[in-house]
Amino acid sequence: MKSIRPSSDLRNHYKELSNQAKTERKPIFITVNGVGDIVILNLEVYEELKSELDLLRRLARGEADLEKGKLHNGKETFKDMLTSKLKK
Repeated sequence: MKSIRPSSDLRNHYKELSNQAKTERKPIFITVNGVGDIVILNLEVYEELKSELDLLRRLARGEADLEKGKLHNGKETFKDMLTSKLKK
């Protein structure tokens, strides 16, 4: 179930929100006057999502290249991926 909290909880219950984000590893939706405003997410979960999104983007580019007939050497592609991952 979604966790939806008012913006006042950021000020009044920050430690609780931080602990919740860390233990539940789920987003916490913050509202202002009952309307969605921001999302709080544990930093580790955020980094995982960012990495997954990066991989999905790379796969989509690869599929698009394949459809266009642009082929790349597999060893070089994985080497490039590892190199870019190590730079982060």
